[in-house]
Amino acid sequence: MNTPPEFTHLAHCFHQDMFLEASTEEGIVGNALRCLTKPQQQIVKDFLTDLLARNPTAGELRSIWNKTRPNWGFPNDEGLRRFFAMIRDMVK
Repeated sequence: MNTPPEFTHLAHCFHQDMFLEASTEEGIVGNALRCLTKPQQQIVKDFLTDLLARNPTAGELRSIWNKTRPNWGFPNDEGLRRFFAMIRDMVK
């Protein structure tokens, strides 16, 4: 599955210091989403909706996240699935 550049851009908006700007995961997702325009956010939402509907393995999710070369990781793969769903659900 091809990862859209908008998703890669969003992934780069997550970093180690993001909890200095927000104290919850919802807050950091909201801050990161502000890095994208509304049309870019919709592309990310469509991508994540399609991805999660396919019910990928935890390893596939990790591979997609790692391809973006993020500055922030996850302690377990199921946390990544939940995080992707949170991003999708927060796009209005």
